[in-house]
Amino acid sequence: MERFTGLIGIVLILGLAVLASNNRKAINIRLVLSGLMLQLLSLS
Repeated sequence: MERFTGLIGIVLILGLAVLASNNRKAINIRLVLSGLMLQLLSLS
């Protein structure tokens, strides 16, 4: 469960960033997801 706590935190921060964004269409989902995958791979 401790491992998922960090993941939930990252998702929460990203969600807040999307909500606070003035231009949500400018957010590149592919770039965000690839960054998250790199984060998850670095945990191993």
